[in-house]
Amino acid sequence: MKPGSYSLDREPQAISFATPLYFLTADYAIQKAGPFSRSILGGGKLKVALAQNTLQFSWDLSKIEKYGERYLRYDNQKLSLKTERIFYNFNDLHIPDKASLDEFISKHKEIVDYRIRPAVEQVTLDYIKIIVNNFLARVPIKDIFDP
Repeated sequence: MKPGSYSLDREPQAISFATPLYFLTADYAIQKAGPFSRSILGGGKLKVALAQNTLQFSWDLSKIEKYGERYLRYDNQKLSLKTERIFYNFNDLHIPDKASLDEFISKHKEIVDYRIRPAVEQVTLDYIKIIVNNFLARVPIKDIFDP
């Protein structure tokens, strides 16, 4: 990074960016669906595709000393995810009356989105935190930023 292009003293740090597509895959298990009028059962892989996204991250960086060097730690991250469309693919989801899953999700889009979006945001934050902290734990500040 160029000198003066970034300040570690500003809290929190923030970035906003857009992505045309964002994919997540996770395991899921449903024994019953509370707000729905019928039972839904299943478990397996859930694939989520989010289209036309805007992600806004904020986080704190703290300076720590170890091995006689100064390092950074990434913490207190927050994510706001705005997306135009979300596509879900639930493997092995069983709806008793064999209704089309696409019809079901379309009919209850707001509830499905309300239930799944927080998990998508949390998984995204967890992955970012692991990756960033693994990097920051190994590379001193002086090797990231020009003196």
